[in-house]
Amino acid sequence: MARYLFPLVLVFILSCKKDKDPVPDLTRDLVGVYQTKNTQEVLDDINVTITVRWTIDKLSEKEIRLTHEEETVFDGDGWQDYIDSIPPRKVIFDKVELTEPDKFQIKQKVESTIDGVVQSSDIEITAELAGKHLAANIKETFKGSSYQGDVLLKRQ
Repeated sequence: MARYLFPLVLVFILSCKKDKDPVPDLTRDLVGVYQTKNTQEVLDDINVTITVRWTIDKLSEKEIRLTHEEETVFDGDGWQDYIDSIPPRKVIFDKVELTEPDKFQIKQKVESTIDGVVQSSDIEITAELAGKHLAANIKETFKGSSYQGDVLLKRQ
């Protein structure tokens, strides 16, 4: 009887499947709201303030949704003589896949409506947590010009 008991126990142990390791949550520390505000004097007595707000939502342990909201406000006398007002801009980057914790990259073509005209641009974003804030490099290329800069978005 003992002779059959050992092989039976051995078959039982080998037939038990080991559970897969749980998928690590790469989004855990990224989820939240971040914002930056920058004011510059453009012309004498005319200031422009650009506020950028990013809301990062968790879609899965490896995917996020980034909602980019941007508002440009002009302050001072006579700015209407130089430029039309710029409507708020909202862009949603859906299903952004993370390969490492606390950082992500986006390369995407985006369409925005400015002064009633649809304009297309290529956006590249590299972002990584810097303490509790988010350090990002943003490059946007559109017809005739481009912008690239580093920005620190503070957690709200």
